[in-house]
Amino acid sequence: MTQQKDNPNPSATKRVAIAIELHATLPWHYQCYEGALQYGKEHGWACMLDPYLFGLTDDRKAVAYDGVVGRIDPELNEIIEQVGLPAVTLTKYKQMEQVPSLGLDSKAGARAAAEHLIASGYRRFGYIGIPGEFSAPNKRHIAGMNLAIEQHGFEPVIATEVFGNFEEGRQYIAEAREALTQWIATLVKPVGIVVRQSLMSRYLAQVCTELGLRVPEDVGIVMHSGDELTATSASPTITAIEYDFYKQGYEAAAMLDKLMQGEAIDPIHKTISGSQLIVRESTDIFICDDPLVRKAMHYIAEHVRETIAVEDIADALQTSRRTLERHFDDVLGKTIYSEIKRIRVGYIQRLLAETGRSISDIAHDCGFGNTSHFARYFKAEAGMTPSAYRQANSKS
Repeated sequence: MTQQKDNPNPSATKRVAIAIELHATLPWHYQCYEGALQYGKEHGWACMLDPYLFGLTDDRKAVAYDGVVGRIDPELNEIIEQVGLPAVTLTKYKQMEQVPSLGLDSKAGARAAAEHLIASGYRRFGYIGIPGEFSAPNKRHIAGMNLAIEQHGFEPVIATEVFGNFEEGRQYIAEAREALTQWIATLVKPVGIVVRQSLMSRYLAQVCTELGLRVPEDVGIVMHSGDELTATSASPTITAIEYDFYKQGYEAAAMLDKLMQGEAIDPIHKTISGSQLIVRESTDIFICDDPLVRKAMHYIAEHVRETIAVEDIADALQTSRRTLERHFDDVLGKTIYSEIKRIRVGYIQRLLAETGRSISDIAHDCGFGNTSHFARYFKAEAGMTPSAYRQANSKS
């Protein structure tokens, strides 16, 4: 629990500093800012965008803030502590254990990415992080991946750090691409790789092409959050782990509101669970040494818009249902029916999140006779209705 000083401006409109550096042009910065700003609008706050808290450090522009929410680092926290303001940070540091924080469960997101790569047939895995002697976020991502990987008896992640500040320009990018080239050459293929930074995932795809490596056949790529433009602007499009950054900003502001009203926060460190994997071309394949299973998975992918049964696949592959099911159990430890549903639901999720098509059109496109049946099927598999899923995951 934490105690904060009394609100310095209790009777007037709350003045809140939002310390998020929008000039960094990272989508999650904008979405967190939008969420915090929306909460402020709903509660009558006067929100000030002040990423470096000049309002507290410049005598000529002194502002009596009532609280601060944003990406608060130790340097900014020193400024905040000097004036005794309540604050909530979106980024947690070891030396700031006393500062309330609201983060994302990125470990779970990384685990979901690894599970997807495993389901796609990859048996070797890599991770590319931001330099910093494997910073806390890097370690969380690697730990999350290894939870899934080791559960299946595969070798742990091979990790590297090959990039940092893109603002350093041409020479830096050239060095980063060279580092990628050297590292990817050391890995046994096929390999599934999670990349922490979205732009580097695009460079990785380009480097693979230059080396004659196929994406996703030789190298599968998942970006650990990023922006839709980077993910979809070129071929191959990049599979991505997506988080609800808007919700993070909104709920962090709600935490700050409690602090400004003198309420205690317990626990002071919280995380938002839930992430969504958007599957695109960079992992849209099934890799397997068993030719029967591989052909079956390709058949499912090719007929994802149709209502297919296990018998349809067995007939197409000129084998028996019993033989097909035995191969799936031996190779994947899953039923072929469960894989039909997984691939089909993933396709529907992509249509809902990334297109503006009506739900009735999507239902018809996917072989459902009516939207009611479609909605029941989707909710049973995804845990929410198609409209709720679109609202939660649409980037439009």
